[in-house]
Amino acid sequence: MTPRSRASQIEGVLRQHRGKDRAISSPEICRELGWKITLEREVRRLIKRESRSWGKEGELFLVCAVPGKGYFLAEDFDEVQAYRNWMSDQYMTLGRELKTFDQQCRILGIRLEKK
Repeated sequence: MTPRSRASQIEGVLRQHRGKDRAISSPEICRELGWKITLEREVRRLIKRESRSWGKEGELFLVCAVPGKGYFLAEDFDEVQAYRNWMSDQYMTLGRELKTFDQQCRILGIRLEKK
């Protein structure tokens, strides 16, 4: 099975999970599709890589996530905004953690290359 066909099957499962109350985890997606649970990382990778190209023109098809719960299709503006806010918080938190890590490295005399 190709990654493209797997992605298409995942899209089909997510179409049944509109709204954050119907979120589905990657292991649950594997079970629903009859795949081995060991493919859950591939499910996450395919959702991340392919989901922005899913959906039909004009269709609200935004894949969102609830930490610890799973993926879902946004049902309304509030869910889109809440997911965007969560991503923004994660971005800021990671930025602070990276800055702290870099400071610790400098204190220890470790010179890291910046990307």
